[in-house]
Amino acid sequence: MSLRVAPAQKGPVVLQGVAIVSLSAVMAALVLLMNGNAILAVALVFGLAGFTLMLVRPDYCFAFFIFAAMVFEQFQIFGLEQPVTLKVMFFENFNNSLGIPVPTNPVVMLLALMAGSWLIKRLALRHLDVQPIRMWWPPLLYGGALLLFSVYGFLRGGDIMIALWEIRALMYMLVTYFVGSQIIRTDPQIRLVIWALLAGIAIKGFQGIWRYVVDLGGSLGDIEAITGHEDAVFMATVFVLSLCLWLFKGPRNMLMFQLVTFPSTFLTFLFAQRRVAYGALAFGMIIVFGYIPAKTRKWVLTHVMIPAIPLVALYAGAFWNSGSGLAMPIRQVKEIFETGEENRSNLYRDIEKINLIATIRESPQGVGFGKKYKIVVPLDAVDFPLWEYIPHNCILWMWCKMGFLGYWTFWIFLGLLIVQLTIDFRHTKDPLYRSVQVMTIVFIVNQLIVANYDLQLTFYRNMMYFGGMFALCVPIRLLGGAAAAEQRIKDGIGDGIGDGLVIEAEVLKQIEADVPNQEDLP
Repeated sequence: MSLRVAPAQKGPVVLQGVAIVSLSAVMAALVLLMNGNAILAVALVFGLAGFTLMLVRPDYCFAFFIFAAMVFEQFQIFGLEQPVTLKVMFFENFNNSLGIPVPTNPVVMLLALMAGSWLIKRLALRHLDVQPIRMWWPPLLYGGALLLFSVYGFLRGGDIMIALWEIRALMYMLVTYFVGSQIIRTDPQIRLVIWALLAGIAIKGFQGIWRYVVDLGGSLGDIEAITGHEDAVFMATVFVLSLCLWLFKGPRNMLMFQLVTFPSTFLTFLFAQRRVAYGALAFGMIIVFGYIPAKTRKWVLTHVMIPAIPLVALYAGAFWNSGSGLAMPIRQVKEIFETGEENRSNLYRDIEKINLIATIRESPQGVGFGKKYKIVVPLDAVDFPLWEYIPHNCILWMWCKMGFLGYWTFWIFLGLLIVQLTIDFRHTKDPLYRSVQVMTIVFIVNQLIVANYDLQLTFYRNMMYFGGMFALCVPIRLLGGAAAAEQRIKDGIGDGIGDGLVIEAEVLKQIEADVPNQEDLP
């Protein structure tokens, strides 16, 4: 018997070689065309690949968008070396990062490409259905007010470029809200975005521990923070989400992931030393207490909250004047109430508040974006180029810039959103969906609390996360409401609010009938 060996398949090898040579030639040509800028050539190739992916799976790109908002830094952390997550320059304009004379950044590019890919795909399917957003007019009204008062400030002698810088993050939030609400439509897509959020926060937790142990040798010293100011707020929202997943009996795999990553994330949360984030987290837990069922509320009260009171009192008494690392949380709480020279940070904010109130009284109609607020009590210049335009207190800043009418649109938008989410929560049965709804409500309240003390409403990362969660709650309302409506139909109930849910269920069924492969849609 002779052993015959099949001839080698040379075809695939030749094709692979041709592909490698062709790709190398294209890259070399791009580098030459870009005057030797290899980074720009690689960015162009990845940009084209990303656009192709967006046409096929824009939901993946939206999940990456939220992941990037969690992971990449916008600002340098003082006292620490530049982290890898800042070197990516995800928020930096292309004219600064790549030398391209285009005053935009990857955030705007991703939003534009996601919106464009969604529109192209819908036109190709000849089915331009728009996922309904309950009370769509408040965000549009608020966005119109932002643009109106930017023009108003320019007409009063303000700098239009500074005005655009002031409202840039808020516009990110609104655009993310509308784009994401159309791209994310199915349960797997919702879970994909939640996993992207959890993974991003877990990475920041591990990064914080690495900085503390390796970079700082286990001692903070004079370092005020080991993460960005906004990271502590993000971590607080994830802690709330974890608590809701446990109370509402959400997905076990998500809860287990949170339990495994909780130690590093919580320690990083403490080392971030954002005292207002501590308070916001505590207030968020109180809000969660109001949304849980009465039976669960009684159990939490008797088994968790009441037993915790003497433990907290003992901790505060033991470490009130301690310089130990274990006393860090109580020291941060004490600093909230320190004034004058005891806490120059609080003093600076108090002076800013005096100046803002003086500006509001002098110009109750608003000064407009791009205009400086009035300085009646001198302030020391800080390492922030827009310190005369954007103060720490972003709530009064909004009133100062847009007057009462613009300020009203801001509160109408967020206030009605909380009301809508509360109504949706009552008619949603899925534990994950209920957890996200409560977490988003807490996020809104916490963001407003923190914005009284810090520049949170003008940070890109905050507003991208804000808009992403608002967007996620649109399909959650539709899917959760549809499930509740179907149950009501089975139970023979079809009046009141249930009628609206039945109508939404019918809308979803119609969409599924018109588009056979719903899972592949953006």
